[in-house]
Amino acid sequence: MTKSLKLLVLCLFLASTSCIPSQYPLYTEQDVIFDSSVLGTWIDEDSGETWDITKSGDKEYKVVQTDGDGKTSEYTARLLTIGDQIFFNLTPVKSFKSQFGIDRSHLLTSHFFIRLSRDGSAFRASTLDPDWLRVFLEKNPASIRHQKLRDELILVASTGELQKFVLAHLETPGAFTKPVIFKQKERGK
Repeated sequence: MTKSLKLLVLCLFLASTSCIPSQYPLYTEQDVIFDSSVLGTWIDEDSGETWDITKSGDKEYKVVQTDGDGKTSEYTARLLTIGDQIFFNLTPVKSFKSQFGIDRSHLLTSHFFIRLSRDGSAFRASTLDPDWLRVFLEKNPASIRHQKLRDELILVASTGELQKFVLAHLETPGAFTKPVIFKQKERGK
């Protein structure tokens, strides 16, 4: 699994684009793994966005995302498996509001998760599709606990409920976004 995880880190850029926030993480401590092969700098060759991944704890990563304009975001991340599926769970280190002087202790922590799959020597990364989820929840509002905040969905289901929901929709057409492929940035470039 080490080689298969090597390129997955680049999928992290999705956390800033189309991830649906969750009040609770997708993992329990039993689900978390650590793989040193994800350490390094990763790039989405289409956008030029980079992710610098370093170890920050026993089973935790520090992720610094830099977009094409040089703006950065920082996350803590946990790599996990549920069944035979691999995911990354990301938590922003600072919320956007805290960057404007609001005491972070007054803000809720949010989690984002990304589904990963191997594509040769690269990884395909996708998230729950926000448009699919909105339509699905309009028809099935009791399928997973959620809230709306200014027309944005926030999942408020427990970790167990999140895992069950995600696994139930792995093969549901449209449930996950079109995968993005990532590669490791070569040293010295």
